[in-house]
Amino acid sequence: MAKFNLQSDCTYRVALRPGSYVVDLARTQGIGGSKDLPQTVAIESGKTVRLDISIDTGIR
Repeated sequence: MAKFNLQSDCTYRVALRPGSYVVDLARTQGIGGSKDLPQTVAIESGKTVRLDISIDTGIR
């Protein structure tokens, strides 16, 4: 399991070993969730994987 925070510009970058990972959003106060998650991502050695996530902040 790897946990990480978003950068101030709402981006993220995580170095992971090759394998299959389930990406999900930690439930915190003020964040409503994401229709894009959970999602399984396959990481291969020497390759970069991009995963764009839309997060509902609850702000309208």
